This record gives sequence, structure tokens and C-alpha cells, in this order.
Amino acid sequence: MNLPNNGITHLCLNGVTGVTGKGLYEIINSCKDTLTIYESAQMDQDELKDSKFAKALAYCFNLQCLDLGGCKAIGDDFFNNIAMGERKEEGITTKPGFAHLHTIKLNFLTRIMDGSATKCC
Repeated sequence: MNLPNNGITHLCLNGVTGVTGKGLYEIINSCKDTLTIYESAQMDQDELKDSKFAKALAYCFNLQCLDLGGCKAIGDDFFNNIAMGERKEEGITTKPGFAHLHTIKLNFLTRIMDGSATKCC
């Protein structure tokens, strides 16, 4: 499913249950060019072990705030995927990362190691 770019800047999905990583990928991917705030705290279902939605977040280069607090199924794979975003301009591929990110909330993520948070920074 390819959703049109909808200009959403703030996506708040706190406490949503029953959602999967694949479903989140489609939603995030549809607004990756405009998204500045992503909140998905308290989504603690096992279906989020599939960290595919991190691949969409990796291309949200304008992201300023990321809240994943309480998403207990998220592990190191999520952070490996979020660090993979690439941009190709004039034949040159770069990994711009999150130059605008100023707030990240990772409280109660119990399946990550020290280096995972560093990948967002």
C-alpha cells in the first residue's frame, strides 16, 4: 500500500494496540518528508518486534522529537534500522541522520543495549 504524502508533521499513536511494524511502516512512510514529531509511547505488544517501521523513520530527516517510551518489544534491531536512512543528491549518497532531533524518549525500553540510543543521536 502506498499512501500519498499527506503533509502530517505530528504523528501521535500512543497506546495503540494491535498495530504491527508493517502497518506503522506504511503510515510513517506516507509522511516521511514532513514528519517532525513521532510519538508512539506505550505500544507494548509483541507485534512490534518486527522493526520494519524503523526503516520508514530512518527517512524522516526532519524529525525533531521521537517518543518510544514503554514500547517494550522494541530491541536493538529497531535502532540498527533507524540508522540506515540514506539520501541521494546529485549522485552522492549520504546518511544525514537526524540533524534536527532535539528530544528522544526511550524510557522503559528493556530490550536495548547501550549503543542503541547512540545510533539515534
